[in-house]
Amino acid sequence: MDEVGIIKKSINEQKILKKIIDFYTKNPLPNVLIFSGANRKLKLYIATEIIAKTHLCLNKKGCGECRSCLLMKKIEHPDLILFPEDKIKIGDPEDPEEYSIRWLQKSVLAYKPIISDVRIIIIPSAEMLGNEAEIALLKTLEEPLSESKFILFTPSLHYLSDTIVSRSIVIAIQNFSLDQMKKITEISDYSFLEILGGTLDYSIYELFEFYQKIKPRIQAALEHPLELLNLEEEIEKFMKDNAFLSETQFWEFFSLILMQTLNIKKDPSLLNDIFIFLGGIRMEQPGLSSYLTSRLFFQLYKKIYF
Repeated sequence: MDEVGIIKKSINEQKILKKIIDFYTKNPLPNVLIFSGANRKLKLYIATEIIAKTHLCLNKKGCGECRSCLLMKKIEHPDLILFPEDKIKIGDPEDPEEYSIRWLQKSVLAYKPIISDVRIIIIPSAEMLGNEAEIALLKTLEEPLSESKFILFTPSLHYLSDTIVSRSIVIAIQNFSLDQMKKITEISDYSFLEILGGTLDYSIYELFEFYQKIKPRIQAALEHPLELLNLEEEIEKFMKDNAFLSETQFWEFFSLILMQTLNIKKDPSLLNDIFIFLGGIRMEQPGLSSYLTSRLFFQLYKKIYF
């Protein structure tokens, strides 16, 4: 099953969400929609492939044939403004950079939609709004333009100001249970599904293949010191062979599998060593990961075999 098939099945598993989506494909959009919770890929699919396609369509049904729908297929629609997932800045007052809030206000919202009746602005990392950018965005939301509709994504409403939330319709995206994940992905290995944490934000089948290869190696490493040494030497090859994961994602999944496999009761401090390791990895400082990796494997060797 491909990624789109997984997402479509996942929508059917959230019956309330499906009803809300159906409602907003048949009725006008509010000025601001907030999708809160996990499953970023699911949120992006709903916002772009269902809501935006329907409302930007010149026939208001996602016909797939009008000029608007054809531009949507090529991801070239001028009335769909999709912000990157980076931190969003307020922008220079005189010459604001693209995808800053002042750029949005001066270069986009100051004009009518180009093709469709409405314009849809999607901010997929609203939690990344800087303080100044959030205040500037709030001013725009306080004086909404009828032809401009905002869709914000956030892992939690706590990341946004109460004022923005109060001006929005909030749609909660829930994590999936293990049984739901099994039904959606058709993978019956619950130990792997547990690693996913109820989200579909990864290349599921590639990740499952990675899991099946590396978990036996981790298990062996925790049973013999020579195997632990071999695993440390093989890490770089594992990373190259699974390039669909960023370095940070690789280590996050590696650490989850390690915690799943370790006998923490033997030495509870191992858990803290893994958390310290992950904290350093997430800093993403050049050259730091090699040091952190060596230190983690040293702690494993020392605490498991001595």
